Amino acid sequence: MTYLESFERDQKEFTESDKKKREEEIKSKLSKAQIKFEDEIKPPPPVIQLDNYGLEPITIFTEGNLSVIQGKAKVRKSFAVAMLAACAVSDSVIYRKFIPAIKRRVFYFDTEQSSFYVQQAYHRIIQMANGEGYKKRLFVFCLRPYTPAERIELIDYVFENVKDLGFVIIDGIRDLVSNINDPDESTMITSKLLKWSEESNAHILTVLHENKADGKLRGHIGTELSNKAETVLKVEMLADDIAVSKISCEMVRGIQFEPVYFKIIDNIPEVISGYVENTGGFV
Repeated sequence: MTYLESFERDQKEFTESDKKKREEEIKSKLSKAQIKFEDEIKPPPPVIQLDNYGLEPITIFTEGNLSVIQGKAKVRKSFAVAMLAACAVSDSVIYRKFIPAIKRRVFYFDTEQSSFYVQQAYHRIIQMANGEGYKKRLFVFCLRPYTPAERIELIDYVFENVKDLGFVIIDGIRDLVSNINDPDESTMITSKLLKWSEESNAHILTVLHENKADGKLRGHIGTELSNKAETVLKVEMLADDIAVSKISCEMVRGIQFEPVYFKIIDNIPEVISGYVENTGGFV
């Protein structure tokens, strides 16, 4: 047998072996992905719920899913995120509104603010959670100095190596891609978010600005996220009372809920009970 014939034989055997291995991988993935009629699949447990005035609490975030907070610049989105983070690490209801369920680790990645402001947010969250003992559940990171690829690598490492993740916040998902209007980048990062949430069973909350003109999430990435999200929350400042911001349900796979109003007192967001919009008053 000539060298050329021997090489061609080895290549053929390698190709057939490789094809068989690939086929087995595909079959394995299909088997894991198949949903059978008789399967007993339970609904995902809640991560954060909303008080419903004495009725059954409304679930807004569940395990293994993805959600988005949207809003224009400077409408207090980060304060809204802080309230939800405080709820996730606390053992009690935050201002009798946000109800925590699971008790696992909370990771907070900020891609926009400097380390000084990120630490302020950290202190604010712990203060709202009513106890420094909750620091052991919360891990805060400033990713501003890094490139989009480096930020993804760091977050990916956490999901691959940290156990017991419960709630993960990415404040500034736009900074994980170079171009928010690039379809390939948008699909890539959305696919990663879905993979991270599915494999870790954590809930991932992302933050993205909205367009000034139409109020929709910015860019192609915004379209992708809104299609895949369990819940989309909108934060806005009230036109007739700029001291008050509103968290409303833009989209949800579960039950719609009434808006939550809050204002900032001593640099801490506080939920306003009984607030009636467009009147500047209370009931």
